[in-house]
Amino acid sequence: MSTNAISAAVILAGITALIWWFAGRKLASPVMDEYAGYYSTQVRNREVFEKNFASDIAMFNALLSRLREVWARIGTTRGVSGHSHAGLLPLSSAR
Repeated sequence: MSTNAISAAVILAGITALIWWFAGRKLASPVMDEYAGYYSTQVRNREVFEKNFASDIAMFNALLSRLREVWARIGTTRGVSGHSHAGLLPLSSAR
């Protein structure tokens, strides 16, 4: 066997050993763990908030649906004079 063939065989054996070694390891990404932790914390906080403020959330949803009805009417209907009131939409969200 020539020196080049032996070198190629050693390199191939080393690569094969590395592939088997990596295949047996569980590769965990610290970035993915960080995102998973952030997401689970966010879900947990949302559940606690919904539990503690259920009546406030229900009131907010009722007010939001009523506000959407008003905005839809302002944006789609015309007044008695036949003019559109779509120009009032930016003012309707002003405080």
